[in-house]
Amino acid sequence: MDTQLRLGMKVIATDGEAGVLEDILSDKDGMARYLVVRDKGVFGSDVVLPANQATAEGEEARLPLTKAQIHAAERYDED
Repeated sequence: MDTQLRLGMKVIATDGEAGVLEDILSDKDGMARYLVVRDKGVFGSDVVLPANQATAEGEEARLPLTKAQIHAAERYDED
């Protein structure tokens, strides 16, 4: 079964649940380039991560990063 990344998926780091997939940013050709993840840190901010690192498994998006690495990623600003 081919599972694709979808909004609302739980984001799983190498050391546990890290957040929720809030948005998928695509290029002009429709190719997913970045994921916007609402991290589960104390302040629950949105971070941007490369989409090519993620794999979808069932209802989860898995990343080869730790929760700390995800929390330390660049913050997402819609503007």
